[in-house]
Amino acid sequence: MRVDRKRIWLLLAVPIVVVLQPAFAAAVPAHKITDLPLGSTEIVVDVPEVVGSTETTCWAAIAVAELRPDAAITVAEVTLRANDKKMTATIGKTVSSISKPVRRLKDIEALGSSAATYSEQRLLDTEVAENIAYAIVEFRPCDLDPGLAVGGTLPLTFEATVVEGGESRVIVEQRSMLIQAQTASFDGWVRGDGHVHTHWSDAWPWVSPEWQAKAADIMQLDWIAFTDHTWDYPDDAEWLESSDFKAARSEYLAAEMATGVSVIVGEEIAAHGTGNGHLLAYDVPRFIPFKNSLADSLGSVLRAGAVGVVAHPNHLLFPWDFSITGFSGLEVVDPFPFNSGNRSSLDRLDVQAKKRTGAAAMASTDSHDGMSTGSVLTWVYTGGDTSPQAVVDGIAAGRTIASDGPLIDFTVKGKRIGDVISGRMGEKATVEVSWPAGTVYSNITLVTNGERIGHYVTQAENWSHSASVPVTFLEDGYLRLEAVGDSGEAYTSPLYFDIVGTMPQLDLVFVIDTTGSMWDDIWSVKQVASSIVDALDGVDCRVAIVDYRDFPQWPYGGYGDYAFNDVLGFTADSSTLYAGIQRLGLGWGADWRESVYSGLMHAIDGTSLGGWRPQPNKVIILMGDAPPHDPEPYTGYVVDDILQAAYEADPISIYPILIGGDPTTAFAFQRLAEGSNGQVFFADDADDVANALLDAIGEVTSPDAVEASVDVKPETLNLGSNGENLMVHITFPPEFVPGEVEVTGITINGVVGAIMPPDGIVRDGDGNKRADVVVQFPRADVEAILNPGDQTLVVTGTVDGRRFSGQDAVNTIDPSRDEGFRLRNE
Repeated sequence: MRVDRKRIWLLLAVPIVVVLQPAFAAAVPAHKITDLPLGSTEIVVDVPEVVGSTETTCWAAIAVAELRPDAAITVAEVTLRANDKKMTATIGKTVSSISKPVRRLKDIEALGSSAATYSEQRLLDTEVAENIAYAIVEFRPCDLDPGLAVGGTLPLTFEATVVEGGESRVIVEQRSMLIQAQTASFDGWVRGDGHVHTHWSDAWPWVSPEWQAKAADIMQLDWIAFTDHTWDYPDDAEWLESSDFKAARSEYLAAEMATGVSVIVGEEIAAHGTGNGHLLAYDVPRFIPFKNSLADSLGSVLRAGAVGVVAHPNHLLFPWDFSITGFSGLEVVDPFPFNSGNRSSLDRLDVQAKKRTGAAAMASTDSHDGMSTGSVLTWVYTGGDTSPQAVVDGIAAGRTIASDGPLIDFTVKGKRIGDVISGRMGEKATVEVSWPAGTVYSNITLVTNGERIGHYVTQAENWSHSASVPVTFLEDGYLRLEAVGDSGEAYTSPLYFDIVGTMPQLDLVFVIDTTGSMWDDIWSVKQVASSIVDALDGVDCRVAIVDYRDFPQWPYGGYGDYAFNDVLGFTADSSTLYAGIQRLGLGWGADWRESVYSGLMHAIDGTSLGGWRPQPNKVIILMGDAPPHDPEPYTGYVVDDILQAAYEADPISIYPILIGGDPTTAFAFQRLAEGSNGQVFFADDADDVANALLDAIGEVTSPDAVEASVDVKPETLNLGSNGENLMVHITFPPEFVPGEVEVTGITINGVVGAIMPPDGIVRDGDGNKRADVVVQFPRADVEAILNPGDQTLVVTGTVDGRRFSGQDAVNTIDPSRDEGFRLRNE
């Protein structure tokens, strides 16, 4: 996930970033010059609060500022003490009071940036910077405490010796440094800070772009966005491009080269003369001047091809005017209390999510001091690409997570954050949640259209780093997650869903052969009972079970056999269905053929099962390894009787599962399927039964498959040919984007599997801007399931997690049976 670039500057030392909380303002972090309290001599410390290794090389900036009116002091030296170690830097600089320029800067900030001209504000900043005395001390934690290990804390004491009127005094500030392992990540996600300032804004004079980039590097960030204030530059953009902004951009990019941290060139823009919000502009190709309304500034950002994000939307002084739209996201996690907390920003995120615009969740520090950089993170899904363009594109696409450290991810129906999925009214789905090993959460909250659904995270889920949470689609909307635990908090951007219709109702009866030869197949079915229940859980359905053996008279069967039996009446309860599957027993069934037709006819009648509902789709899944009696003894049933009864019952479709390769059984099952608009599934042996059964369930629970265009080549099949493969060209609807979707499980007539492309990715092979794929089928396998004459080949599979279906007609000829064909070719 890190950028691998040649570093042209030696990284002699790296600062880490913390929220500054000096003794004179412990309740509110002093993170920029204007936060200094007037009327005292202050020591300011910029030092790592958290590092990932005791061997990390760090810098501590120790500064002294005089804020008493008309006072002047000499800063003789500064000292860093830890245990019995002492590091001293001599300064010997005399500084004057900065109370007047700081007071003026406070007034400018309170009244709006236009209260001062660029020249006046720059002059004030320069006066402040020139009258702050500081030194930088380089150290490694292991040198100060050789016994320090991960999880330990290193106490630090900073002293500044000042001389005033010939008298010397010492100002003391204390800090502590925690050795803590890096936050764990997932492949594809990159971490960064999207709101950082340098000395080109009102930051401390030592906070250069390189200083901030090094702070990001030590925090293991992959990217950083420099967003110095637009109002800290003059309004004359033409002049600016050749001076300050050009110089700032040059320093930004040099910092990237020095550290390998990807740098996004940006700005923080405010409306001219008003206080209705600040806008972060990412990847700006040119300077956006501070002289327009906020709406016009956002328009300029968008016309320049840049991306806009709302900064601290609930700032007490500069709240965002949400009548202005067009931005891509907003900060919802901010470490500074003056921004009115995170919850109100999350509420605003929900409003934006309902609009499906501007809902990328961001966490940014608004760092002015070089200490808070990276204390909160914006995770962006880029597939692992750390380039600035990939990060900005990920933010624009809403593939972000705002966090104070930890990561959490989720998918629904194979789609991730920022995607749009389709579902039916009342459809049940599963939110598959995952987080990196070592991350611990206690609660996960699903937020769907503002409704909050809590999920308590079990110890087992923290061990597996995953959870499955059910969700039901009731209306168009969005879904996002909030996670809280020992590792911190994480808030995802939304995933959106569209309701494309109502859930189809289904009445399903399993009709199962339970004669002796089915012993291992029944055992396999019981082993996957939970999977069967889960496969039906998201469907509005009732299920019943009928088993058959054979007539309990010789030569058909024996004691304990029967023509049919009710194992389970229609039920919609998952636990009842599971118990019904486990009740399946075994009989004998003396001869080869079984009472298949009696079992089917009993299920078709359905009276003793509780009766078929009038509206739902009606399906029977037949499972066996032997053919039916035809005609059947005692009843006289033949195949046409079954098909006629199934048709008159609304109709009912029959989906046989043939176990083994008996051709007589295959022929009988194929007739049942074709005559009732069903489909045959094949299992070579007991090991394949579970998959065949689940495939059949998947087919009957997804009747509204994606319609694909299918072209089979050749269109005439000569059963006497030696051709190796049959080629099928499949074209998908426009909703599927070439290069972004995958196909799996393609079959002909549910029997013959395709020879798939190596990566399974669907592209635009014929150049018509539609996703298509060409697959091959073993010709001999296809011909084995066909008879001479006109045939319809049904091609099915899965595309982008959805079932698809298409068909094409072919003509099959067999020279050994076609007298006319032979005569014409004599």
